[in-house]
Amino acid sequence: MGEALPQEKAEQVARDLQTLVAEASSKKPRKQWWQLSIEGLKKTAKDVGEIGKPVLELVAKIVLILVAISLQRSKTGISKRSISATIRLGYEPNAG
Repeated sequence: MGEALPQEKAEQVARDLQTLVAEASSKKPRKQWWQLSIEGLKKTAKDVGEIGKPVLELVAKIVLILVAISLQRSKTGISKRSISATIRLGYEPNAG
């Protein structure tokens, strides 16, 4: 996807990806940081069209994992609030 972007946008995507990887691999991922990174990646993937579809699919999977980690940490199970927030942000695996 980076080849389809101007240099400045490619650098921004790289920073978003670095932040996402750092948060996703940390012991306690900070939701607001990984969500912000996901939003940047998702927007860019949509902007580049067809070439961004694999990125959108991967982002959806990553979000499901991070939400599951968050829920496991809270030990409250899946709440309606978490589900609605996830859907509202557009992280459905088949969403385009």
